[in-house]
Amino acid sequence: MPFPQKYQKLADTLEKYILEKKYRNNFPPLAEIINSFNISQKTASRALSLLQKKNLIKYQPGSGYKIVQDGKKNKPHNLRIAYVRPFHTWYAKPRQVFQSYNYNEFLRGVLKGAENFSSAVEIYNNSDPQSEARILSRLVRRRDLAAVIYQPADADLFSKILIRKYIIKSPIPFIVDNFLSAELKVKNFFSLLYYSSRDIMHEIYVNSGENNGHTLLLSIAQQNEYEVWIPQREKYFSEFFPGSQIIVCPQTKSVPAPRDHIRAGYESLKKICSHKNKIPSLIIGLTDFIAYGALRFCMKKNIKVPGKVKIIGIDDARGFTKGYLSSVRLSRFRAGLKAAQLVHCKYSELSSGKTFRVRIPVKFIPGLSA
Repeated sequence: MPFPQKYQKLADTLEKYILEKKYRNNFPPLAEIINSFNISQKTASRALSLLQKKNLIKYQPGSGYKIVQDGKKNKPHNLRIAYVRPFHTWYAKPRQVFQSYNYNEFLRGVLKGAENFSSAVEIYNNSDPQSEARILSRLVRRRDLAAVIYQPADADLFSKILIRKYIIKSPIPFIVDNFLSAELKVKNFFSLLYYSSRDIMHEIYVNSGENNGHTLLLSIAQQNEYEVWIPQREKYFSEFFPGSQIIVCPQTKSVPAPRDHIRAGYESLKKICSHKNKIPSLIIGLTDFIAYGALRFCMKKNIKVPGKVKIIGIDDARGFTKGYLSSVRLSRFRAGLKAAQLVHCKYSELSSGKTFRVRIPVKFIPGLSA
């Protein structure tokens, strides 16, 4: 039997004995466990380490291991978590830091969640593909880590190389934050945090009040097979707003500078109006910046917002749109908090190889545009 299975099976057996009060308050010494189960000291020590992390036993110098609260199963504390993320901005100018803001909000959530359980977080930078492979190679060999919370820097590298080479073989559970990979076939090898495109469009449908009017979605071009969130949002837009129009903004990518999306939203709506088409009663931008570009065009042409047209974005980039734009919030702080809570609240299941799909709630944030 492989080593990880041996110590996990032993830990499960000892946990069962504790919960059944077979040991009462007198947990057997390490030597007795080795002899009783005919195992090595390494296997026994690793199994006891798992029980300590689950707060079932604690070590007292001079007297050995003691059962905590007569076997009451508490959420584990004092874990060590690795958090891997890219520390760079995608944009040309330092002031354009929306992507970095998202990463930092996620980090703030992870740290807050870990703090609630008195756990430690190690932070690694995977912005360089070569260093990313080295980091993962070291982490999967660590015996003191409870989990790795991972934000891939490159979806293609992640799906084609890193999963197969490191994550599938890792005895340490991985929690991946990357909604681009929500539909990857290899998702069962790691836990996944994601936002539901259906939830996003449902929030807009419920709060827009324009369910029977002419609605327009300003979308962006899908660059590769991993950007599944783009067709997903388009699909549920068509479901909630049947018969409405989808326009792909020219020269847009999923991760460009915000100014490019603002310009694309502006020019797309300008083109619609120049053809003397009827302006939609509701315009939805696939990102906040596209919606903000459409809003700026309406302001320049004195088109009443929200009188004649309502405009709604997705992402809630209020710090960048100055609160003018109504939007659906995809809370990065809550995603980070959920990741840390998953490690602690589902530690036993994660350690045994079970994976989870955690859907992060979304929320409509009203602004001046709708």
